[in-house]
Amino acid sequence: MQVAVGRLSVVHDPGNLIEHRDMDEKLKVNNSDQSIWQRLLFMILFAVIFNIAEFIVLAIAVVRFSTSWPRAASTANCAT
Repeated sequence: MQVAVGRLSVVHDPGNLIEHRDMDEKLKVNNSDQSIWQRLLFMILFAVIFNIAEFIVLAIAVVRFSTSWPRAASTANCAT
């Protein structure tokens, strides 16, 4: 005997059918649970913040390098 429950199918074990129904209900509850979606939102938020911080550090490094390069070249000319 084969019974289809949603996307799951159970063969020859009526006790197992109840377990699959419980799992299906838990899946519906977990998908609608706010904490999971809140966790996903925080993960995306922190990824965006990290990328912004990474860009700022890179921009500061480029500015510092580009402003110190002419001074280093002029100091080298004075020494010779």
